[in-house]
Amino acid sequence: MERDLKLERIFSNNRFTGGNMFLDNKFLCFSCEDIHREIKIPGETRIPAGRYKVGVVFSPKHGPNTLQLQNVPDFTGIQIHVGNSEVDTEGCILVGDDLTADSSIQHPLTKSRSCFDRIHPILLPIAQAGDLWISIIDRDR
Repeated sequence: MERDLKLERIFSNNRFTGGNMFLDNKFLCFSCEDIHREIKIPGETRIPAGRYKVGVVFSPKHGPNTLQLQNVPDFTGIQIHVGNSEVDTEGCILVGDDLTADSSIQHPLTKSRSCFDRIHPILLPIAQAGDLWISIIDRDR
């Protein structure tokens, strides 16, 4: 049975994009990504809005059982992982339990590790079964 993650990008500033993530339309956590760019800069551009299957891979950086979006146009290795700002991502989706839109704050996304430790055990078996999809919606543009 397919299960749906939804990432609604709710604001962008000159440094990062903030969003809300839902599982089956229930709030799960906040997100932080790179900003939108008309011309892609590798490692500094968020992925296009769309619907993507989420698989499970071994990541040299994040280890086994890493959640990775599949078939993202012009991007590879887009993962869901721990981090506190756009510095911690190269196009990936960071998750956390607190988020600020203030671009002067060094770490706008906080409680990332505890958030990840809470949601990963929920999402992993769904992705392992091949049933996890994510829809990314731009509400910030």
